[in-house]
Amino acid sequence: MEKIGLGYDEWRFFKYKSANEILSRDKMSDADREQRQKLVDDWYKIVKEEICESRHLTSDQVDTIVNENVLFLAAQAKERGLVDS
Repeated sequence: MEKIGLGYDEWRFFKYKSANEILSRDKMSDADREQRQKLVDDWYKIVKEEICESRHLTSDQVDTIVNENVLFLAAQAKERGLVDS
């Protein structure tokens, strides 16, 4: 908006209201970062619990897979017990 000469005035009344940040800020606010991190952490916890239960892996094994492998092939997933075929 700045490039075309338009300004934007944001009135924020609550800490976690961040929908308009894309128009008024050039980086994420601390409150928005906090709420998005909470969503990611909750999602990861649920997914990790499901993988541990269904694939009979420990929590540490799942964390190792996530932390050490950005991408792996189907054969590698089978070797790790993440898929059956």
